[in-house]
Amino acid sequence: NSYWDEAECHASEEEKRQSLIQTILHEEQCRVAVELGLVEQHLLKDASLRRYVPTYAGPISAECEEYWLWESVPPRVIQASHVGDGSHPCNTYWDWKTLTVSELKDKMISEIIKEK
Repeated sequence: NSYWDEAECHASEEEKRQSLIQTILHEEQCRVAVELGLVEQHLLKDASLRRYVPTYAGPISAECEEYWLWESVPPRVIQASHVGDGSHPCNTYWDWKTLTVSELKDKMISEIIKEK
């Protein structure tokens, strides 16, 4: 029953009881319909009724076995023109200086000393 169902507000106790019974019966019917055992029975019954049984296609040919043996060509790398141009402003964008652990420690210590 819906929240907005106004008829329920004005229904008698017997009507409310009948409505509740109908709801319970409907929910039980839905539960039984999706019960695993019943679904399994329907699937087995359906499988036994099938008349078409696929036959074996025959031996696999060498052509089929070669399907998975593809030799792919390595991808072609296209390099942007500015990579080799040292005067281009974006030439060294990704060339970040990496610090060793000792350099990093020295830098942190010098920054701490500078703050004090």
